This record gives sequence, structure tokens and C-alpha cells, in this order.
Amino acid sequence: MIKNRESVFIHSHSEYLSDRKVCGLYPLERLINVLAAAGFKKIFISLSEKESSFYHDRIARHLKKITAAEIIEVNKLPTIKDLLRIPSGMFMQPHYFDMQSVYFKKIKNSIVPVERDDQFIIDDKAGLKKAVSLIEKRLIDTTQGYIAKNINKKISVPMSAVISATRIHPNTLTLINFIIGSYGTYLVFLNTHWSMALGGTLFQLASVFDGVDGEVARFTFRSSKLGGWLDTICDHVILLFMLAGVTYLFSLEHGIAAAAICLGFAVLGFLMMVYSNSSYLAMFKTSQSMKAYDTEFILKLPSSDLKVAFILKTRYLAKKEFYSIVFFFAGVSGNIHITLPIFSLVCFVGSIILLRINRQYFPVFKEMIK
Repeated sequence: MIKNRESVFIHSHSEYLSDRKVCGLYPLERLINVLAAAGFKKIFISLSEKESSFYHDRIARHLKKITAAEIIEVNKLPTIKDLLRIPSGMFMQPHYFDMQSVYFKKIKNSIVPVERDDQFIIDDKAGLKKAVSLIEKRLIDTTQGYIAKNINKKISVPMSAVISATRIHPNTLTLINFIIGSYGTYLVFLNTHWSMALGGTLFQLASVFDGVDGEVARFTFRSSKLGGWLDTICDHVILLFMLAGVTYLFSLEHGIAAAAICLGFAVLGFLMMVYSNSSYLAMFKTSQSMKAYDTEFILKLPSSDLKVAFILKTRYLAKKEFYSIVFFFAGVSGNIHITLPIFSLVCFVGSIILLRINRQYFPVFKEMIK
């Protein structure tokens, strides 16, 4: 239906709430970002005098910072065959363009969006609320991991929707979360029951809030490679801080030698895991998110391979959402030091298997992308 995503036309629609935000963005601002995210290169807009004034006063300067598409103001419909025409107050999401027969229809020489329960003009407060709900639902539905999807996201997503309205940069939220997690690991070093309990709690809170920066970035279309790397680095540094804390406590209970052995295996395993992820990203992926290694490589491997089957069944143990809640319960119980040998064993064994998987399947993936 939409043969290419070169051009799209947004025409003025006076009967919508143009000055109310949806997850931090005005409806027209969000629509333009959705179209740019869907791959459209040129976005023609024809607005009424009132809408045009609002666009230049409130929206245009923000679009220049984050939208790669060329935005062209016109007075009439461009003469382009099968041009997609969209009202300025229309709510839609990027993934709708992957189901064009459901969300779009052809009328004469143009293509227009189909009004549905999940694609509509935002013309009242109920529409605003529904739009936010649909965005949040999409984010939660596409989340992997039981704890993240059913616990963490239920807390972080509504929070992110509110924070998005402040236009705070997602990288700032990453740094705030880093401070929370780092202070939690500092409390572990104090070696009292209450400090361990509070430290474990803050570490778990950091895990919950870890999604906020990424969610705000997705809500406001401000995702970036730098943000992906910063989030990954901060997560790993906090983990290393916590690992140092539990190693210290483990050495007090079982001696320095035992702690050093466990720590050595943990660090070696951790470095090998990072190497496995980074090797994949450098070789196959333009995205800098470490999640790509799991979702676009590991999950596509044949589960009949015993090595792959083992990783698929145990990979959840290496997820931040899992080990954070383990640290939380161990900290509350006052026995957080016992997480060191458990973490070391899982990390080392898993990393060895991942290296063998990479060696076996990387050549296959190279041939696939040629």
C-alpha cells in the first residue's frame, strides 16, 4: 500500500487538543516523530494560522534537536501519487506501519489512516488518557523477562510518562539512577544488618528505575547510541561496586583467599560476557544496546544445540532484574555475602558457553547478512 516511505503530508485538523501533551510531547510533535521513526524522509505540513503559530512557538525548536526527517511547510497538497495524508491530531504508533492493511486504506490517489479504537483523533481528555495508556501498554507488552514485565515496568512506566513532560534528558536520568545504585552499594560496605537491608533495597530500586531513562527516551524519541552506551556502562559499574561490597563481606566471613578466588572467577566470567556482547555489536549491529546480543542472536539460535538450550534456560539468571532482587532479599536477610559464590559460578560457566557459541555461530551469521 505505502510503496515507499519518502514523503508524507500532515494537514491541519482544528478539532483536537493541540496544547496538551501525550507522554511529554504535543500531539503534532509526537506525530511528526512517529513518522520520522517509521522512516519517512520528507514530512510536508499544512497548518491553520493558529496551529502554525503554536507549532513555531512550542514545537519546532524541539524537532530540530531529535528529528532527522526534513519538515517542509506548504500551503497545498503536494502532487505526489499515493501520498499518505494524516490529520495533525491523529494518534498512531510506529509499529502500525508494519500492519498497513489494518491501519491504512487507499482513497483515490491518496492513502489515509483508518480510524480505530487504537488510532484516532485526540479531541478530548479521554482521548489523551487512551493515547497514554496505549503507549504504556505497547512498552510493557514488548518487555522481556517476568520480573521486568510484571513488577518493574508496572512501576517505572507510569513514572516515565509523567517525567517525560519535564523534557529532562534521558542521560540525566541514567546518572541519577547511577547515584542511587552507587549509594546502595556503599551502604553494603558498612556491614550492619540495617545498612545491608537498605543497600539491597536501593539496589533493587535502581533496577526498577533503570528502565525510566530508556522509557523516557522512547516516549520522547530521544534514544541515542551514547545513551545506550552510558546506560550499559553505568549498569556494569554499579554491578562491580556491589560485587566489591559482597566480596568484602564474604572475606570477613570466610577469609581473603576464598573471597579472592570467587572474585577472580566472577570478574573473569563478567569480562568474557562483555567481550561476547561487544563482539556481536561490533560485527553485526549498528545499535549499541547490549540487549541486541540476546534478542537478535541468542534467541535465533537452534535450541536443539545443548549449549544454546542451556543458555536459553539459564540466561535469565544474568539479567539485572533477577540478580537485583536476589541482592535485595539477601540484603534484607543480612546474608548478602552468600551472593558472591553464586554469582561467580553462574557468570563463569555462562561466559565459557557463550564464547563457544560465538565461535560456532558467528561465521553462520556473517554469511546470512551478506
